[in-house]
Amino acid sequence: MHPGGGHRLPILVRDVPSTAARTIADYRIHGMDCAEEVSVLRRQLAARKGIYDLRFDVLQAKMTVEFDPARIPAAGIEQAVAETGMRAEKWQDTAARQSWWERYQRVLLAGGSGVLLAAAMVAQGLAHGSVIEAILHHEHAAEGMPAVVVALCGAAMVLGSVFVLPKAWYALKRLQPDMNLLVTISMLGAAYLGEWLEGATLAFLFATAALLESYSLA
Repeated sequence: MHPGGGHRLPILVRDVPSTAARTIADYRIHGMDCAEEVSVLRRQLAARKGIYDLRFDVLQAKMTVEFDPARIPAAGIEQAVAETGMRAEKWQDTAARQSWWERYQRVLLAGGSGVLLAAAMVAQGLAHGSVIEAILHHEHAAEGMPAVVVALCGAAMVLGSVFVLPKAWYALKRLQPDMNLLVTISMLGAAYLGEWLEGATLAFLFATAALLESYSLA
């Protein structure tokens, strides 16, 4: 009973997490090259329980997360990033611990795509007697494009889209189209129409643009 004679009602206190329970961790995000990827990561992580703040440094491909490890472990953050087609790695001097493949994979994939595209153009040129004539002729696979040209173009498209496809799949699942999804649709559309050289060229150019962008942010 309180002095007025009535019953004291219980006071409900909102469960506000203590700052003592919070942890700040830095991650290197492989595949975060521009503001578009930052937006994707914000949408993916901001709604997760236990994450209180997100900060990004695109120039260093760095993400800083303030979170409660009791509500979401570090492995949960890394898994959430992986679902977007990117990869999170603890920041602790990751550059010094990068493998040879991690350092040069973009160069090798874009370069390999370009070499295969050039080989496809040469093969198409040999079939027509002139590379320029082959390019201008726009011959479709259904109309007699050599199988070797189709195979080379297909391989060039695969190498050029290694970093594109995971992000495109994430965008499709979330019904949030982005440049990666549009490029993927364009490549598949070109292949469906028999425009294999155009599809391979698109894959090579997009991979090269992403490579140059990664260098500009390094």
